[in-house]
Amino acid sequence: MSVRELVNDVTSLATPSIVLIRIPDEIQVLDAIALMLKRLVEERGHKALLILGNRSAGNFMEGLRTYGFVIERAVRQKKLLFIDCLTRSVGGPRVEGALFVSSPSDLSEVSLLMERGFRILEAKPNETWLMIDGLATFIIFNGMRRVLQFLIYTTNRLRTRRYYGVILYYGSELEKQLENTIRQYVDRIYEV
Repeated sequence: MSVRELVNDVTSLATPSIVLIRIPDEIQVLDAIALMLKRLVEERGHKALLILGNRSAGNFMEGLRTYGFVIERAVRQKKLLFIDCLTRSVGGPRVEGALFVSSPSDLSEVSLLMERGFRILEAKPNETWLMIDGLATFIIFNGMRRVLQFLIYTTNRLRTRRYYGVILYYGSELEKQLENTIRQYVDRIYEV
């Protein structure tokens, strides 16, 4: 499946669903997220909260701009927000439109900021998306078991609120083990 086919399928889901997407490389992850955000936020007016485990919000925003995505407008309109799990731990610059976690090892703080992010976005059922990128980083800092607990908690919260969920990863064996366990908590699994 190509990235464009993936984006068409995921953004056409009729009801809130949770999907797991395995993508072969980091560049295609940015492609997929950028194209999904363009369609969901700019074209459909949905809201999106992105949890970034392995890159700063500032760098990610720069990458999105290369796709013609107008981030500042989306942030100002409360349609897009990032949870940056990296910047505070490495001392990088803060950017508007992001909440900052002290370290990728603090999944409790990620959960609290996720709730705060949904409030900031004024999230609504059937039109709010949560995207998680950087599972490998979370696994390195927390271990497989804690990441799995976090994902189960998160998927249950999304279902209860009728929000969409997209969990992206690029395929190491470590993450493949996680996929085998988490598959029972998602509605669909895609592979690019």
